[in-house]
Amino acid sequence: MTECDTAVIGAGPYGLSVAAHLHGRRADFRIFGRPLNTWRTAMPRGMYLKSDGFASNLSAPEPGATLADYCLENDVPYHPTDEPVPLETFIAYGLDFQQRYVPNLEQHDVTSVLRDGRGFRLTLDTGEEFRAKQVVVAAGITHFASMPQIVDGISPELVSHSNVHRDLERFEGQDVTVVGAGASAVNLAVWLARAGAHSRLVARASSVKFHNRPSGERRTLGARLLKPGSGLGPGAIGYVLGLAKAYTTRVGSGPLPTETAGPDAEILSTQGAEFGTTTGRPRRCGWLDTVVLRYAARLNGLTELFLSKLDVLSSFDRIPVATAYRIDGEVTEDWPMTQTEVHHAEPVYEYFDGWREDITGVTRFEDLPRAARAYVEAIEKLSGVPVTAVFVGPGREQTLLREPAGAGGATVTGGATVTGGATVTGKSGKA
Repeated sequence: MTECDTAVIGAGPYGLSVAAHLHGRRADFRIFGRPLNTWRTAMPRGMYLKSDGFASNLSAPEPGATLADYCLENDVPYHPTDEPVPLETFIAYGLDFQQRYVPNLEQHDVTSVLRDGRGFRLTLDTGEEFRAKQVVVAAGITHFASMPQIVDGISPELVSHSNVHRDLERFEGQDVTVVGAGASAVNLAVWLARAGAHSRLVARASSVKFHNRPSGERRTLGARLLKPGSGLGPGAIGYVLGLAKAYTTRVGSGPLPTETAGPDAEILSTQGAEFGTTTGRPRRCGWLDTVVLRYAARLNGLTELFLSKLDVLSSFDRIPVATAYRIDGEVTEDWPMTQTEVHHAEPVYEYFDGWREDITGVTRFEDLPRAARAYVEAIEKLSGVPVTAVFVGPGREQTLLREPAGAGGATVTGGATVTGGATVTGKSGKA
């Protein structure tokens, strides 16, 4: 039985975007589905997207992949906000994106996904079976269409779901009732009328809703970062900055695989001032865990990493870094899928030389001790994210900017979305 690291199920905008980034990283993956199938088979001809042009992008790891780029290259009318996006334009853009960025798409259906040890066993409609360490499901919504029980037994010629009707002209001159109270129901009723049908809308609710009413309350910063007020497509954010300590800390109980004790923990806690700001409660401390750092980087799509508190490690002759976990005798470099596995995880360490030298007065990365530079470069390699700044103290002047290996002149720029980070917090034990 063959095996791959990742299987992506679905070839819509999200599945293709995930696969484009995996392909760009030369990851070991397979993707299945028919490109833009829902858009091509389950949406009325002639409709327009609800999202503006600037928010209708698929995401690729290189420039030139946006809807605007496609329209410019193919002489198709486009405007980021003032020109509605026709369904046909979006479909053509998506198919072109697939050909360019996801050439290895396999146009087969996945019929079964079963847990198989620490991975999954998948079956295709061809009968092929294979294993994958992780599965991304981006199958869309058409597979979850539901009908009210009250219409059970009525002929499909009389009662059907909206997603089976792409050409509405066949309803010309007929009386058609649309049952629903959301945007899709309203849109369908309008498009039926335009096609010459006598349409009516029946809502099984007290009102028809396009969106929630504005609350009038100021949203928290976290809510605004997670769900911006403006429409953002997955390709709209191209720069995501993560902040990680040079070691790991956690507040409260729960698993912390790299937790240390005794004099080492005392040094990290004291030198790093690892105490709760409000409660003064000591934080639990441990060595850097690149398993959780990689998971945070992948989950948040980090493009750059700032590394803080490097100076705290100046008191150690040898510095462990967790590069993998051993769980029930099996070594894995991936974040476990269950809390139980995290509790059973034993860190697999790689050891780095310490520098035993005060670095709080260093003003350039190049002037750090060789061992300190090697430590930062190792984190960059292990996390897969360029480290573009290092902090050697709490002062603004103690920030050392650096150009990561192979950056080709990259610099730290403004406009970053700050997210992620490697400090283990909360009850979940995740970054």
